[in-house]
Amino acid sequence: MQGAPPAPPPLKTRFEIVNTVYNDPFFWSVFKGVIGFGVGVVVARSVSEEWATVV
Repeated sequence: MQGAPPAPPPLKTRFEIVNTVYNDPFFWSVFKGVIGFGVGVVVARSVSEEWATVV
């Protein structure tokens, strides 16, 4: 009885860190949270500046 074929070796590219983050559920959720927070800060600042010029 044979086992499963061996997994291919991991790719050694300059995008390895991106693949590592994307394939790890914990790091991916942290990354999405940081990006979401950053987008929220940018949107809040632009809306705040827009409201300041209206009043």
